[in-house]
Amino acid sequence: MIYSSAERAAIALDYLQFSPARREELLSRIPPQELFSKKEEARRVLDAREFAALEKWGEERTERLLADYARRGVVCVTRYGKDYPPALLALPDPPLVLYCEGDLSLLSLPGFAITGSRRTLPQIGKLTEEYARGISLKYAVVSCSSAGGDSAALRGALERRRAICVLAEGSLVAGPACNAPLFARLRKEGLLLSEFPPPFHAPVYRFSARNRIVAALSEAVLVVSAGEQSGTFFTANAARALGKPVYAFPYSPGIASGVGCNALLKDYAKCTDKLVDIAAAFGINLTETGSETLSEREEKALELLGQRPMHAAELAELLGEKPQELSALLTLLEMKGRVVSLGGNRYSLVR
Repeated sequence: MIYSSAERAAIALDYLQFSPARREELLSRIPPQELFSKKEEARRVLDAREFAALEKWGEERTERLLADYARRGVVCVTRYGKDYPPALLALPDPPLVLYCEGDLSLLSLPGFAITGSRRTLPQIGKLTEEYARGISLKYAVVSCSSAGGDSAALRGALERRRAICVLAEGSLVAGPACNAPLFARLRKEGLLLSEFPPPFHAPVYRFSARNRIVAALSEAVLVVSAGEQSGTFFTANAARALGKPVYAFPYSPGIASGVGCNALLKDYAKCTDKLVDIAAAFGINLTETGSETLSEREEKALELLGQRPMHAAELAELLGEKPQELSALLTLLEMKGRVVSLGGNRYSLVR
């Protein structure tokens, strides 16, 4: 990767980890490519410790830093480069650098955020995967790194290699250990990105700031699960502040992981209990599957319906699932023209 002088300076400055406010003040006074030459101007902005760090920095250290990133497979996307997503500039504090591992071309696709809590119910996780598969026909699905709803969204979108995971810390320290296989797959088939350099632990107060990136990269947000004080509220509220629609799954009373979703629905979110709700609103043609093969679940469902028409509850029992888990799957198969609704929640194979 070849970086311009402005990009190289921005990457070096970001590594020094000055406060965002101090960094932006510095860049407002000095063009990035002149940061390390106009020392006296920088001295007027920085405190003694910060200026000492800037003064010690040299081109040789920049070269070593860039070589280390390249060795790790990290590509730096700066505000001064062509690959930087314009949508992030709508933020009051857009990241100076995005540290990316994986398919950088996903940043050029429109995004759709899907997020949920760690305590997402298994059946909701499966439903989330189905939504992500459908939405990824048109969008890159954007989510965070937590187990539960976020991971389900990423798994679903990875089937079409359209998953973007925004990390709260540098990629070397990101996420729970149980998600290590998912991160490895994202590096090969999707995209990991963070506003923090790979080895950096983000300060706790910056964790919620990650969600502003998720919201800014996306045209809309779907909240699939949320407790009473879930971090998903930060993503939903950030999207609302940017004038973007927010959707949420409805929950029955008494389900702790759905309390936040119901609260959002009471306040400003739109309800969705079928994938077609979002597909119709955002022009997603669920029949555009190209040459892609059907999932194992889809194949099994079609095999059973090929024997005779049946009620969704009976089909769910034969598949070893709960009826609500099949909602998105049957909708997707119906939109693909593979099954037809007979009314009364009964379905038949299209002959």
